[in-house]
Order: sequence, then structure tokens, then C-alpha cells
Amino acid sequence: MVRIRKEVDPKFEVSAYIRKSCDVKGPAFLFSSVKGFGGWRYAAALYATRKRVALGMHCSDEFQILEKYNSAILRPVQPRIVGDGPCQEIVMEGENVDLGKIPMAWHSEKDAGNYITSAVEIARDPDSGTRLLGIHRLQLRNSKTLAFWGSAEKRIGRAFLKAQDKGIPLQIAITIGNDPVVDLASQARVAHDVDKMGIAGGLKGSPIDLVKCRTIDIEVPRSAEVIIEGELLPNSATPEGPFGELTGVYSGTTNSPSINVTAITMRSDPIMHTVLTGMPPSENGNMLIPGMIQSIYKIASFISPEVNAVNVTGNSIYTVLISIKKRHEGEAWNIISAVLGSLYPTKYCYVFDDDIDIFNPQDVEWGFQTRMQPDKDAHVFPTMVGAPLNPKAPINRHSSKMGFDCTIPLGVDRSKFKKIVVPGSEKITW
Repeated sequence: MVRIRKEVDPKFEVSAYIRKSCDVKGPAFLFSSVKGFGGWRYAAALYATRKRVALGMHCSDEFQILEKYNSAILRPVQPRIVGDGPCQEIVMEGENVDLGKIPMAWHSEKDAGNYITSAVEIARDPDSGTRLLGIHRLQLRNSKTLAFWGSAEKRIGRAFLKAQDKGIPLQIAITIGNDPVVDLASQARVAHDVDKMGIAGGLKGSPIDLVKCRTIDIEVPRSAEVIIEGELLPNSATPEGPFGELTGVYSGTTNSPSINVTAITMRSDPIMHTVLTGMPPSENGNMLIPGMIQSIYKIASFISPEVNAVNVTGNSIYTVLISIKKRHEGEAWNIISAVLGSLYPTKYCYVFDDDIDIFNPQDVEWGFQTRMQPDKDAHVFPTMVGAPLNPKAPINRHSSKMGFDCTIPLGVDRSKFKKIVVPGSEKITW
């Protein structure tokens, strides 16, 4: 982390630092002074590299992400409720609520305005009462209102639709500046009846301490920097967007529900945090990686129990690389069909033998060039659900898809596919 002591502007300047860090795998930043917001500090680029995502999960390197994330899902540690916490040292309620006192960033050139992008939102399912976690962009509308974007397949988006059917608001807490395990656990792709706060505890190795909100019946992480309490109002559509998305293009303007803010609480010396979404690589894409590779691994492992590794590239949702110990001819196509046919946003799927390092772009390119014949090893799938935010999609949130079998055929002379090696080159130094 680099400490920046000069004053920075939350409009474009904070995001410019993040953009540079994402591009060059640079440091995280802690800004000591924020233009127009005395007393605030700003944290940025915490997830600008995969290595820092791994560190946030208490992994020594990024190659442990899959194992650690899978373990946390299988062995969750449930949270515990405590009396109070630093997230409520300062309290604004009722007429004192003013969102304009929070330094929300304006990220990209054509964004519609100031956004909260780093917050984990917490709500409850109106039917089951299950605690729901997710990250959704929030646009500042006025001093007491935020526009909320959340699609119906996401748990909080679906919970809102359930509440709207009942004609009641959905209580929601917006938590900013969380322990990274809470941020990353919120991106888990698990059943809607699973409390992701237990996954956060599994990543941390101990329970996440929660405190009760002041104006709504929701518990939030006691160690967070800022908490915004409110209600998602039924039938309250308000313009939201455009916004620079993780595919590297802008989303359009949506009619999204409004959050009426009932309270803001924070630490006495608060640190604002923002996450950059935009041209790959981006922080948003990096944060999706643990959930994506774990879910794709689960699907692929149903087909082939000897999945060696899973990787995602580009914007971290469109392209999946899988390496396997191949035992049956055609096994790769079963995996490709299952992955592309799932509801995950994958658009392209490549399957390699386990001698290809799918985390090494040069090895992947070499394997693709030498082990794939376009006339029989590539297949185009018809339009199906997936690949959102694709400007050339024939239907919103739909796309045709493509798979590549880059494995060596069984029963052939494998020596023809061996890599050329120069003996002793690994020992050369200067």
C-alpha cells in the first residue's frame, strides 16, 4: 500500500489511480486528504491484483484461492451478534441523514454520476428470513435517496421483487469498508438459502462479529467503516446509469428502485472505500474470480472427477480455461456443454490436458495453437442465457457461445505433442 498525502478529487482522480494500478499490477492506495470532505480518508485499488484478492482471503498466493474458497463454502463459520462496534461511533438519523457528506466516487467518463461500488448490501428474504449478501452499484440521487441496480436472478434483486409483490419495502443495509473476507464471500455462487456471512467466517477462520442496525432489523459487520440503513421502496422506479461495466462497455440507463435512507453510522475517523469497474482487468473482475472458479470447478467436477485447475481470463466472466486428466474421448465436450449450458455468464470455454499451465498465457496460447483443429475441435452453441453486457448480443443477457477441445486424442503418439526443451536453460543466470 502506498500512502498519498496530496489532496485527491473523488471525481475521476481516485478512479484514475485505481485504473493505473490495475493496468500495471501496482499498489493499493490510502489517500490522506479528499477534496471537499475534510476528516475523510480514502482506500482504493485493494483488489487491483489477483495477489491482493488472495491476501484478502488469507491465502499465501493466488493458486490457493480455489481450495480456500471451496473449503469456506463446505465448512462455514456462522457469525455472532455482539453489543456494539466502531461502525456506530457517529450516528445520523432522521433529518440529520445526508448522503452528500460521504465522498462517493465518480469513476468513468460517461458514468451518470457518483456511485457506491464497494458496499456489501445485506437484506433478508421476505419469505424465509435468510440473510442475503451481494454487491450492487448504488447511484446517488439526493441527500436521502440512492438508486439500486439489482437483477432478478440475484438474491437481493429477487428478495425485492418478493417484497414488492407483498406491497412492502425491503429493509437493506449498505456496508462500506468491510473485512475483505466479507466482500469476497458476498460473491459466492451458492444457493439462495445459504448465509454468505458463514462463508466469510470460513475464509477468516473465525466468526464475523455483527451488530444490530439502529433503524432496521438487519445485522452488519461491527468492523465496517460506514453503514447506510434504508428501505428499498416498492414501485419506486428512478433513472439509473449509464455506468462503465466490467466488460469494458457502458450499461444503459435503467429504471431502478429507490432506497430511502433512514440512518447513516460510521467510525469516528472513517475511511471511504471504492472499487473500480471498467476495462479489464478491473477490481470488479478480480473480486468475481473466487466465486467463478469455484462454481465452474464444481460443474466440471461432476463430469470429470480429475479436474486439475480452473482459470478465468479477460473480464473474469466470459472466458473459462479448464485443465483435466483426460480418460475418455469426448470428455472435454461434456464439460464444455455443462459449463456453457449453465446459467453462469461464460461465453467461451477451453479444455486442456493437465500438462498445460492454464495460468500461463504463453502456455495456453501454445496449447491452443498446437492441439486444436478448427474443423472438429471448435463448436458454436446457439443463443442461450449468459454473457451479460455484451453490446452485440441479439437479446439482452443472451449470447451464442463457443467451446474448444484443446486436448490430445487418446491412443495417439503423444511424443508429437511434447514441448521442446533446451536442457539446462533453467540454470542460466546473469
